[in-house]
Amino acid sequence: MIRLTLWQACSPRQLYNGWRRVKKNQGWMTVPDDRFGISISHALESLSQEILQGTYQPAPLALVPIPHKDSEKSRILSLPPVRDRIVQSALSSQLIPLFDPYFEDCSFAYRPKRSVAMAQYRVLEYIGHGYPIVAHSDIQDCFDRIEFTLVHQLLSLFLADSRLIHLILRFISSPARYQNTLYYRSAGLPQGSPLSPLLCNVVLDVLDKFMVDRGIPYVRYADDLIVLAASYPEGQNRLREVQQLLATLGLELNPEKTYLTHWQEGFRFLGETFGGGVHEFAYASLD
Repeated sequence: MIRLTLWQACSPRQLYNGWRRVKKNQGWMTVPDDRFGISISHALESLSQEILQGTYQPAPLALVPIPHKDSEKSRILSLPPVRDRIVQSALSSQLIPLFDPYFEDCSFAYRPKRSVAMAQYRVLEYIGHGYPIVAHSDIQDCFDRIEFTLVHQLLSLFLADSRLIHLILRFISSPARYQNTLYYRSAGLPQGSPLSPLLCNVVLDVLDKFMVDRGIPYVRYADDLIVLAASYPEGQNRLREVQQLLATLGLELNPEKTYLTHWQEGFRFLGETFGGGVHEFAYASLD
C-alpha cells in the first residue's frame, strides 16, 4: 500500500516542481491561464490551500484535434489548463516511482529506465528461446474506453489516502470543451493529461499479471502487445485468453491490427519490421 497523502503530494513545494515541469515542456502555452503569469509562489500557495481545503475544482479539458499522419481520422487530445496540468504533473512525478515496483517486467511504456528498444529486444529473446509464433495486436481505443469505476477500484488497492484518489478521479472525469460546447464524459483517460499514462499502466497491469501468472511469453508497450507461442494453435489460444481477460476490463483487441505469424514471415512492432529479410542480423543466432 502506497502511503502518499494528499498533503504531501500537493504541498507548495511539490506544486512548484510540477510547475517547473510544465514550464520546461511549454505546457503553459497549450491552454493558457493568466493566474500563473505574475507571482508563481503566491499562486501555488493558494492552489495548495484550495486542494487541501477541498474547494479546488478542476476546469474543463480543451479538446484539440491533431491530424493523424497515417489516416484522415484526427487524434483528439484532451488538454487540461495550466493550473490543472501543474497539479497533475506534480502528482504523476511522485506516483510513477511509487507504483513502478508493483508493475510486471513485461511492460515497457511510461516507466523509468525502459524504452521501445528494450521491448523489441525482449520479443527477440522469446523467439530465440523457442517461441517462433508471434501474435501481435493492440487494444481498441484503449485510453478512451477505460472506465472511471475501474480506475477507482484499482487505485483503492494501491493508495491509502481516499482524498488523493478522489482528486485523481476528478481530473480524469472532467468535462471537455470544444468550440464553446461543454461535453460531459462517462469514461476514458484524457489523452493529454499527465496522469493518464500511469493510470493506463495501472489498468493494463491486470492483464500483465494474468499473463505472467500463467507463464505466457508476452510483451506490452502501452496498448501495443505481442504474445509469443510455440505453435499456431497455441498462439490462437493465447490471443483468446487475452481477449477474455480484456473483456473483464471493458476492453477488446483491435481486430484490424491483430494477426498471427511465424517470425520469419515478418512482423512489425513499435515502428520496426522484423523477419522477412528485414533485421535478419538480429535473428542470425536464432535459427
